[in-house]
Parts: sequence; structure tokens; C-alpha cells
Amino acid sequence: MLVFVRWISIIILTLMVIGCVSVIFLELNYPPKPKAVPPNKDHLNTLLETNECVECDLNNANLSGVNLSGANLSGADLGQANLSGANLSGANLERVDLGSRMVCGWDDCWPVITNLAGSNLIGANLTRADLSGADLSEAKLSKGTLKDANLTGANLTNANLSDANLSGANLKNTDLSRVKLVGTNLFGASLAGVDLTRVDLTQVDLANASLPFSNLTGVDLSNRNLNSINLMFANLAGANLAGSDLSDANLNQTNLSKANLSGANLTSNNVIGTKFCKTIMPDRSVNNSGC
Repeated sequence: MLVFVRWISIIILTLMVIGCVSVIFLELNYPPKPKAVPPNKDHLNTLLETNECVECDLNNANLSGVNLSGANLSGADLGQANLSGANLSGANLERVDLGSRMVCGWDDCWPVITNLAGSNLIGANLTRADLSGADLSEAKLSKGTLKDANLTGANLTNANLSDANLSGANLKNTDLSRVKLVGTNLFGASLAGVDLTRVDLTQVDLANASLPFSNLTGVDLSNRNLNSINLMFANLAGANLAGSDLSDANLNQTNLSKANLSGANLTSNNVIGTKFCKTIMPDRSVNNSGC
């Protein structure tokens, strides 16, 4: 009986040791994610009291639903901030950092995005602002200035960019699903890899824009100034380009199957590997060379 009790004691002690070692191992190898660094309280109070905070540290600030109409936030750090539903109409957000960023723990990193979903940015100045990876779904950006802004990988689903100036902006791999682009200036903008199949481009300035690898299947780009546009490797199958100026356009490896080019200016020499299949050419002849 005594031997049995001793064996039971040894087993219990062993299990306790194993449990303690396991807990230590897990804490060392899977530590909890560090807490987000709070925003500078003085800077946050200054903004809320004066509606101005130039080059402030507002990282991780919760400004959801706050009225910041006409605020001056030039050069401020608003990375990872929550601005969902905020009113930023007419605000000065030039050079503001609103981009997503990687947060790292002991041995793991994960992206944290800035939330601007549904925010009011009508007429806001976002010149050279960093909005990479930001959530701008259903945001109101009409008449805003986003010249040379970085919108790489941002979510602009259902956003309103009517009459906005995005000349020179970087929209590479941006989600533009159901975005409103009436009268939008995209002169010289980068839209590489973007899907524009469900976007109305009839009143958009795309001259000198760069759209390599983009999906423009069936879009209406008729009677447009597309001079010097880069459409390399883009898919324009079934697109309407009738009467458009494509002089000096880069159409290398572009898919123009079933596209309508009647009356278009196609003086570009950049048509290496371009796919013509059931394509209506500028003289209204049908080109099947790539079928």
C-alpha cells in the first residue's frame, strides 16, 4: 500500500513539473500580442479643442464619428486610427500618414489598417497623403484633392470620388468595386492590376495613366483622350475604344479581342504581342490575326 501511494505521488509530481514546463514554453514561444501604443494625449486634446494639430502623433486614435470638418492635420500621423464615420470635409490632410502598417510581437507580425469607412472627406486636401491599405469603403471623397497620394492596396468599395483630383496618385491593386468616378481626374495615375470592369469610366481623365495588368473587359472608353496611356498586358476584350486617341499608347501584350477601335487614332508603334481577334480596326476592317 505504501509503495502504491509513493508511485501515485511521483506521478502527480511529474505531471505538475510537466505542466509548469509547458506553461513556460508557451509563454516564451507564444507570447501575447503587445498592446497598441496609445496616441499622444496632449496632441489628441489639442485637436479636439482647436480643430488643428499639425504634424501630431495621433497613431491609434479613436476618432470614430468625430466632427473634424475643416481641421488642419497637415503632416499628422494617423496610422491605425479609427476614423469610421468621421466628418473630415474640407480638412487639410496634406502629407498625412493614414497608411496601414505592420505590428510585430516577439516572433509574429500582422497588418493593422486605418479605418476610414464611411467617413466624410468631401473637398479634403489629401495631397501626397499615405492611404496605403486603408479602409475607405463607402467614404465620401468627392471634390477632394488626392494628388500624388499613395492608395496602394486601399479598399475603395462604393466610395464616391466624383470630381476628385487623383492625378499622379498610386492606386496599384486598389479595390475599386462599384466606386463612383464621375468627372474624376486620373491623369498620370497608376492603376496597375486594378479591376475596372464594373466602373463607369465615361467621364474620367485617363491620359498618361498607367494601367498594366488591369482588367478593362467591356468598358466604354470611346471618344476619349488616351494619349500615352500604358495598357501593357491589360485585358480590354470587348472594350469600346471607338474614336479615342491612342497615339503613343503602350499596347504591348494587350488583349483587344472583340474590341471596337473604329475611328480611333492607333498610330502607336507599341503593339508587340497585342492580341487582335474579331477586333474592329480604325478603318472598320476586322482583324483576326490573333484568333
